[in-house]
Amino acid sequence: MGCQSCGREIEPDVGRFCPHCGWPKPGANPDGLADRTAELSCPVCWTANPTNNRHCEGCGARLGPRPDFYRGPTRRGARAVQVGSVAFMGLVGLILLVRLLGGATEATESNGNDQPSTAANENRSLLPVAAEASSELSGDFAAANLIDGDPATVWNDSSLNGDGARLTFRFEPAATISAVVFENLSDMVRFRRNYRIREYEISFDPGTSAVTGVLEDSNEAQTVSMPPVVTSTVVINVLSTYPAENVQGAAPFQELALQGVLFLSG
Repeated sequence: MGCQSCGREIEPDVGRFCPHCGWPKPGANPDGLADRTAELSCPVCWTANPTNNRHCEGCGARLGPRPDFYRGPTRRGARAVQVGSVAFMGLVGLILLVRLLGGATEATESNGNDQPSTAANENRSLLPVAAEASSELSGDFAAANLIDGDPATVWNDSSLNGDGARLTFRFEPAATISAVVFENLSDMVRFRRNYRIREYEISFDPGTSAVTGVLEDSNEAQTVSMPPVVTSTVVINVLSTYPAENVQGAAPFQELALQGVLFLSG
């Protein structure tokens, strides 16, 4: 007889399903199968089948080394697994990259010896609580002008040509000083018409060595660096000066002039 599904020839009295497509046989033997040598066992019902059967004659299950119910994921399923694996590996890579960048950032902020970054090592300015002078031309030319941060205000001694000039700066609490910056008058004409500091002595609280030196005759700011000193007082003694000059027919002034003094720590 022919199978009602695939049309291939089948034995009506042997088994209950078509061995070619697994379609149920009409009027199949309800008692089971005819005796035969077991060459291929069904993985579902363990019925013996000829080796050329594609479906079990006992239950209709797919036969072969990988029957349908044992098959792995479909192509779409395999693709999903592959995509999932790629996504997981990408996430792992992202986490590693974030950690790597974090380590690079820490390395940038450190010089490798547990020291702060270069920006953190830059000198910072210290502001005294008071500035005093041995003499002042007037209230408009007071020593306080040296620490007000305004380039338009200056200090002048009282027409003494800088002789015996002394500047005193006080800090509360004591500060660590590593450099003193002298700011001469930025206006070149006024700079030349006034006396300017040449030799200086910088002293601190008792027990600390003084610093001496010579400034250039320039209206550019000049920095005097020194080993860090912890002090509450800084005294600048003027030891000698550059003489005031006649500029374009204008007579020289008789005053020592200074625009500002900065104190650095770092």
